[in-house]
Amino acid sequence: MLKISSETIKKCASEAGFSFSGISSLVDFSKEVQNFKESIQNGYHAKMGYLERNIEERFAIDTLLPNCKSVIVNLFNYNIGKALNSNYRVSRYAFVRDYHQLVSEQLEKMVSLIKQHNNHFNYSISVDSGRISEKNWAVKSGLGYYGKNGIFLTPQGSFFFIGLILIDQEVDQYDQPLPDNSNFCGNCSFCIESCPTKAIVKPFVVDARQCLSYQTLSNKNPDFDLVKEHPWIYGCDICQEVCPKNKKSVIHELAVSNSSLFLHFEDSDFENLTKEQFDHYFKHTSIGSKGYEKLIQFIKNRQQ
Repeated sequence: MLKISSETIKKCASEAGFSFSGISSLVDFSKEVQNFKESIQNGYHAKMGYLERNIEERFAIDTLLPNCKSVIVNLFNYNIGKALNSNYRVSRYAFVRDYHQLVSEQLEKMVSLIKQHNNHFNYSISVDSGRISEKNWAVKSGLGYYGKNGIFLTPQGSFFFIGLILIDQEVDQYDQPLPDNSNFCGNCSFCIESCPTKAIVKPFVVDARQCLSYQTLSNKNPDFDLVKEHPWIYGCDICQEVCPKNKKSVIHELAVSNSSLFLHFEDSDFENLTKEQFDHYFKHTSIGSKGYEKLIQFIKNRQQ
C-alpha cells in the first residue's frame, strides 16, 4: 500500500485553516512518563485525581486508534486581535466558540480533503477530549517546545489549539523534534516573574494548586481567597501575555469569523448577567460548559 504524502497532508491542513502541521511516527515517551509521575508525586496536579490514573495510557496512542501508525498534529491559531473592555478578565481562548467543536470540525474537514487523495486509512481525532497528551505529540512532531510556563510554545507564540489526527497508515516523511540542545526560552523568565501567585515553581514545572487557571476552571472547590485579589474570572493568560514569543502572534481570520458574542462586555454586563443572557452569550463558548452559577461565583467574589 502506498504511503500517504506528507506534502499532501500539510497542504490539506492549511486548506482546513490550520497554521502549522507536523507528522510523527510512534515514539518513545519514557522520559515524559517519568516527568509526569514526578509531578504527580509532588502533588502539583492538585485535586485533579484523574491524572493519577492510567498514566501509561496517557502516552499510548493506540488507546484511541488500534494499529495507529502516524500522528498528525495541527495547530489552530485562536488570536482574534481583541481584548475585553472590562476589569473582569477572561482567557482569550474563550474569545472564539468552544474549541472542542471548532477544531474538531476543521479536523474532519482536513480528513475529507486527505481522503480525496488517499482513502485507504482509518482515523481518529483528538481535541483535548481524552487522556492523550497532545502537547507532547506537538513537541515530538517538531512544531515547538514547552515554555517555562509549561505551555506549548512555537516561534509564533502559544495562542494555539492543538488537534490530532491519528491514522493507521504510514506517511512518506515524518517530522523530527527540534534539537534538544536548543534552549527556546533562553534566559527569559518573564512568565515565572510575572505569575501573580508564583505557580511556576521552577522552569517547566507548574503547581496547579497555585494556578489561577486551575482555580477558575478545574477546581470544584475553588480557593476564593487566592483568586479574589486578581481580575481573572475564567482562566488566566498572564504568563502568555508577557512571553516575548507572543509578540509575533498574528491574527487568524478564521478565528475572527468564529468569535464569541460577549466580547463587547463591560464591567456592568458581567455584574448584571442573567441566566438568559449567559445562555445567549456564552452557550457556544468553552465558558458555557462551566455553567452560569460558577461564573457568577467568581464575579461576586471579585466584588467583595
